[in-house]
Amino acid sequence: MLWVVVLSSGTEAKADLKALEAYNRGIKMLFAENVGQLSNDVVFYSMHPSVVYILRDGSIHINGVRVSFGSKPRFITGDMPLKTKISYFGRNKAISNVPTYRRVVFKEVYPKVDAIFTADGRGIVEFQFIVRPGGDPHRIKVETDGRVVQREDGIYIVKEGKELVKISDLKAYQGAEEVEVRAEVKGKEVRFSVDNWDRRHTLVIDPIATAILASSHMDLAVDIDTDGAAVYVAGRVGSSASFAPHITFGSDSLSDAFVSKLSGDLSAHIATAVLASTGHDEAFALEVDGGEVYVAGHTFNYLDFAPTRTVYGPTGGYTEVFVSKLSADLFSHIATAILASTSHDYAYALALDTGAVYVAGYTTGPSTFAPSRTTFGTSDQRDAFVSKLSRNSLSHMATAILASTDWDYAYALAVDGVAVYVAGKTLNSSDFAPNRTVFGNTGSSDAFVSKLRKDLGAHLSTAVLASNGEDAASDVMVVGDVVYVVGRTADPTSFVPNNLFGSSGIFDAFVSKLDSSLTLHMATAVLASDGSDAASAVAFDGSVVYIAGRTENASTFSSDRTVIGTSGYYDAFISKMTADLSSHITTVVLASPTNDYAYDVLLVGTSVYVCGVTNSSQNFAQGGTTFGTAGLDDAFVSKLFITLDVSEGYKTREEISISGNILRIDLPTSAYVGFDVYSPDGRLIRRVSLSYLPAGKYEYRLKLPKGSYLLKVRVGDDVREIKGVF
Repeated sequence: MLWVVVLSSGTEAKADLKALEAYNRGIKMLFAENVGQLSNDVVFYSMHPSVVYILRDGSIHINGVRVSFGSKPRFITGDMPLKTKISYFGRNKAISNVPTYRRVVFKEVYPKVDAIFTADGRGIVEFQFIVRPGGDPHRIKVETDGRVVQREDGIYIVKEGKELVKISDLKAYQGAEEVEVRAEVKGKEVRFSVDNWDRRHTLVIDPIATAILASSHMDLAVDIDTDGAAVYVAGRVGSSASFAPHITFGSDSLSDAFVSKLSGDLSAHIATAVLASTGHDEAFALEVDGGEVYVAGHTFNYLDFAPTRTVYGPTGGYTEVFVSKLSADLFSHIATAILASTSHDYAYALALDTGAVYVAGYTTGPSTFAPSRTTFGTSDQRDAFVSKLSRNSLSHMATAILASTDWDYAYALAVDGVAVYVAGKTLNSSDFAPNRTVFGNTGSSDAFVSKLRKDLGAHLSTAVLASNGEDAASDVMVVGDVVYVVGRTADPTSFVPNNLFGSSGIFDAFVSKLDSSLTLHMATAVLASDGSDAASAVAFDGSVVYIAGRTENASTFSSDRTVIGTSGYYDAFISKMTADLSSHITTVVLASPTNDYAYDVLLVGTSVYVCGVTNSSQNFAQGGTTFGTAGLDDAFVSKLFITLDVSEGYKTREEISISGNILRIDLPTSAYVGFDVYSPDGRLIRRVSLSYLPAGKYEYRLKLPKGSYLLKVRVGDDVREIKGVF
């Protein structure tokens, strides 16, 4: 039985515990013993993004929900002590060396039945029930002061209209064998029905797992960055009231921009800042550098967006561009710049340089946008723009308008030592910008990459990547004297010369390699399925190119793929290509039964991070940790190994060995562990349920007489057979 703590703004805590919450945001999950620092009715509390309190009466308070077993345990004790000690300072108290634990045991909640509350290090807290021989699993019940709602994907505890706790993926085991178990909802109770278990052996009712930032409305994550330790992600939250715990700068509404800070392993939510107005707000770009966080997007009401703001340009339009600067801990708003015209303005990209911040997007009021601008091309009613702001105060320094006699959009930015590169699409490449080189056959819209001088006072060159159909560029990256650009094309046969991987469909994803002058096309790879595909982001690790996006048909996409999850209508993908784009190395598809999109990719050491949106957070990929209340669309962040074969949490298989009558198990992730011992003739000698264990190294002394044995060892869903001779 998996209990996912759903982080929301509804956390209730006793007055003398509120001082702990800010501290808890930055600590991996563990349980601390109350030795006088808290109210006397608290026995243990969690050091977790959401404070969890275990009280002496055996009840547990999670996110404002009270959960109990309808029976007071004989005693409550910490289990699996950690080396970590904490100190508490506050309310005229100073307590040092407070012990911490990975688990808390509720002993004898029913006769011969223990409950164990476990911190697994991924931001999840979960129960398991240990039913010893003679115990009755049908006596177990979970009571709550909220409303219990059963759905296909699990059982939710709802309070004050918010989904605060979820029970899902219920499983039961005896030794290495899985036992059928069902959950039954009765009023405000959840009970369990177990069939055909062996009453002579211990029965464990136990979990499987789900990092999703969620609210009860539509959320998405479109950009990701790192400060070298933590991971930051930005996007839009549809209902901040039910989103992860956060600080709001401005006025909450139905749609707000957000920036979240997560631990590098995605196990812990550290902080979230919501940037808001009384209108609709979205963040589309994020940059983190030198202890500062920059985020850009657009707001429908600049008048009350963020606490303070400086406006550049005449307002009067319905949507304005914002660039905000926050402290690295996301607790402080430093400055916000509003870039405006008398019409609609939108921002989609950010780039940092020494002393400067660049932002790009498009404006429908190019003649009035920002206070001073230089126009390259023939301006129409919708043109791409790039603006330069100071990093110190976000004051406006310069703006360039990239234009044609039709509509033009900028979606991506990159900066090198001498220039700024802007990528997007133009609906009229024949008169877009003053100096361009066209690769391919132009169509109804074409992808472009433009190179500007850093002061934005000169246009240096433009490359147009085109086919007979619709084409657009969504990301650009500069690596030395090479430029990579990704996007989508409607017709690879008339697009720039390319290597096709997969079966071409309505739209196909592409990645192109140009020289830094933008006058030489070096290579293009098209990643395709027989549906509609698009590339959203590109990254480079020095020898390999990574592309992220979406595919409509995972079964025919690219030339080689691994699908994680159940494929739906659209699925997120991450593909790996050689630097010259001549060979496709591998593709991982992150899927759910509905729609999933990847919007950005980030490389950190040997890890690949990807962010995006999923329509089915509880069924997405292999699951993870949910921060917030799942809704129609949820933002996701996934972490994979650089090899891109499977997600990190499942990359390294457990190591199991027998040596000197000792069973050794090295768990890369938390999991149920149990084993059966058989004689050479197949007779069951012993059945042991070690229960749900956090990640780590474990030894179990078998105490078997000399002879040969076969051990059947279960770790989660994985069952291994090992021979032992003692």
